[in-house]
Amino acid sequence: MENYDYLDGKYELLEKLYEGGMGTIYKVRHRLLDEIRVIKVMRPQHETNEGLRSRFLREAQMAVKLRHPHIAQMYDFAFDEAGRGFIVMEYVEGISLQEMLERVGAPSLRLSLDLARQTLTGLGFLHRKGIVHRDISPDNIMVAWDEFGQPMIKLIDLGIAKVITSTTALTVSGTFLGKLLYASPEQFGTSPDKVDQRSDIYSFGVVLYELFTGNRPFPGTSPQELIAGHLVKPPLAFAIGDPDGRVPDDLRAIVLKAIAKKPEDRYASAEALDEVLAAVQARFPRDPDEFTRILQQYDSSESTARIAKPMPGSTQRQIAAQFGLVATPQPISVADAPDPQSTAPTLLPQPNVAAGTDTMPTGEANPGMAAPAETQPTLILPEDISMPPGQAAGAGAGNGAPAASAPPAATTPAATSKPAAKTQAPWLLLAVGAVAAVIAILLIGRGILQPKARPAAAPLASQAPAESVAPPALQVAAVAKTTATQAELETAIAVGNVERLRALLADLPDAERAVIEASPNGTHLLDLARRSVATDAALGKAIKAKNWAAALQHASALAALLPASHLAQHARETAAVALEAQADALLHQGQTDAALVKLQALQRSWPNRTGLEARLAGIHSARETEARFAAALAAADAAEKERQPEKGLDALAQVVPDIHWRERFTAARQRLENLLAQLDTAPPVVQLEPGSGKRYSKGKPFNLSVIVTDDYRVKSVTVMARQEGAPAYQALPAQATGNDEYTVEITPEFHGNKTVELYVVATDYAGHSSQLGTAEQPLR
Repeated sequence: MENYDYLDGKYELLEKLYEGGMGTIYKVRHRLLDEIRVIKVMRPQHETNEGLRSRFLREAQMAVKLRHPHIAQMYDFAFDEAGRGFIVMEYVEGISLQEMLERVGAPSLRLSLDLARQTLTGLGFLHRKGIVHRDISPDNIMVAWDEFGQPMIKLIDLGIAKVITSTTALTVSGTFLGKLLYASPEQFGTSPDKVDQRSDIYSFGVVLYELFTGNRPFPGTSPQELIAGHLVKPPLAFAIGDPDGRVPDDLRAIVLKAIAKKPEDRYASAEALDEVLAAVQARFPRDPDEFTRILQQYDSSESTARIAKPMPGSTQRQIAAQFGLVATPQPISVADAPDPQSTAPTLLPQPNVAAGTDTMPTGEANPGMAAPAETQPTLILPEDISMPPGQAAGAGAGNGAPAASAPPAATTPAATSKPAAKTQAPWLLLAVGAVAAVIAILLIGRGILQPKARPAAAPLASQAPAESVAPPALQVAAVAKTTATQAELETAIAVGNVERLRALLADLPDAERAVIEASPNGTHLLDLARRSVATDAALGKAIKAKNWAAALQHASALAALLPASHLAQHARETAAVALEAQADALLHQGQTDAALVKLQALQRSWPNRTGLEARLAGIHSARETEARFAAALAAADAAEKERQPEKGLDALAQVVPDIHWRERFTAARQRLENLLAQLDTAPPVVQLEPGSGKRYSKGKPFNLSVIVTDDYRVKSVTVMARQEGAPAYQALPAQATGNDEYTVEITPEFHGNKTVELYVVATDYAGHSSQLGTAEQPLR
């Protein structure tokens, strides 16, 4: 964190959040107020740059005047003693739209519309203040909690915002500011400082497309592709960007109007866009719990930096919630757990106290009840089974018959002071009981244990009624059945048998489910089975709908859950082949953007698929070619608007369009030629400059000057010359010297001190030509 831990003596630096072009952003704590804030510190290399210092100061002066619930608040600004400028701002506890889209995916239309309208509220406030943000993008739109626990938008980063009425030029003309993915077409023009609020509307329209569909309207990886997309290419069709059709037609039309190429074709204000979105939102009421679920998904995808929902209260409580400061849970004691390597029967303490209560404290007596004997462990066996004589050591105290080799239980006060056995964790008791039951059954099978009637033990005052406890034999059977089910689940997962998992989960009683969940690794086992079944169901739906991008995603997820599943591997291969075929077909049709979307879906789910890298390289090469075509058409359109058709024709001549672009090039060329025909109706007029002589001195160069005029523009002037009697003329290009004058120099090496024959040819851009003299009747 640079070379300092404190700023201005009161801000303690906690961590670096982001580093951008103008400065570094830190999370800090106000030492006096004990409040978390954010500080943007100007980068050291900019501290001596007066222009950047002015921009940094201007950002602060602008932001301090803005007070709005949907704009991150600025608290302070200063230059410290070392000359470092810093801005202190509100710390927004939440996630950005970019983080939401990358880790969770596009939210529902209900939440998307709510977030969109909140953003427009903040944007409209900026515009009414005469400020254009110029950097509207998902990473500058934060979603936090409001005081009622509902999602709340905060616009951040006004670093390149522009005051529309400002007369102070703090950016270099022609310098691009913003992000290529979301920049408006006018930000790429020759006067980007002339952008107005409609530029923000365009950028936010691009964000809306991505928020509603999860895809960008102008796909691309290189600057050329992105710029061409914003300037001339149509946005990605919703049929491709939204194949499931979740965005209704009226909402699609709203987004397309927001991202129109021309500012005058867009919504004139944030309020106008908000108004039409409000009409759509009426059909999609908000789900108050959706954002909570999104944060839970976000948390599960990130092992650190968990986001906690703040509760009303002090700042310290909010900080505690942010950093997850909770009481440390008590550890579970396993001091009495059985030795896993032991082969002896497993012993459990007798249930001589009610569940969840402590044994009697040392030295206290319980009226109406004799002092208890020393607690002895008892083997849990069926009612008709007992240990053979001489093998029941320590087991008699709990079943009414003293052990042959054990003395009577002591009743002295010392006996009552012995601590009761420690309470076991529920899963540990079940696991130990199951082991005991299995051992008992094995002992019976080998004849070591013999059936024997056992007298009923006198009930203790604290024991539960006998009818509330299942007979031991039934307990053993239930545990055995649950153990078998758990083993089947493990086997089905190991071999990747989804159908068997589905059947086991469908037939699993709640009691068995609870027992499995309480066992070690049981919760993970059931969760893995449930997720596998749910993923398989989603995979089936995607395949039925021929949504191969979703099918590949689900098949890949199922293959990760069940590596041995042949079904998942086959479905994954099928979906990948289908996406590749779709991409090839789209590329053949010239729809490279759509083809790239298909391959990007394949890349997200199967990045190391054989041949994918080559396919992507082919797509990117085709897109670069398309970018050149688009740039040529853009230049032609600009030349047509400037009424300089010859420039547009020259731009079109620099590239050779393929079959998919040929029609557009032909149409553009035809428009330019028609415009040129309107502007240039007559051929040029060529004449010798008055006073221009026809004699030269021996051994000296000779300059021939002509005057050429045209009703539009002269394209070229060429002097055709030869020594008298030479077989052929040579072309000598004349150079424009101003005021319609063109001059060519005839050197001594050329004329050789002999008579020179020549004539002049002039052309214009409409294809007209004129001559002064001819090859047969030249000037001398």
